[in-house]
Amino acid sequence: MYTNLDYLNELSGGDEAFIKDIVGTFVEEMPDNLSRIKTALANGDYATIRTVAHKIKPSMTFFGIAELENEIIELEQNALYQTNLERIPNQVEKLVRILSIAIEELKVHL
Repeated sequence: MYTNLDYLNELSGGDEAFIKDIVGTFVEEMPDNLSRIKTALANGDYATIRTVAHKIKPSMTFFGIAELENEIIELEQNALYQTNLERIPNQVEKLVRILSIAIEELKVHL
């Protein structure tokens, strides 16, 4: 499992409706974000990669996706400064793969 809702439970005081709402937003919006970042990679659009990475970065904390916490920061920085460009395709692939699994894991909370 890639997700862990401990932080979200603590943040919400165990409010199931709040958790369901946050999870629902993630499940609904993340596929579009992943599509955007894949398209941006294909087009060499580093500004969009950075923007999407920045937008989804808080999700790593909310949903306890520890494996991506440092990776998303590095991806955002690489795209922003256009450094380590050879690493970006692998970073995007890993991000898409893990977040796609996380979406499926979180659907059980809806």
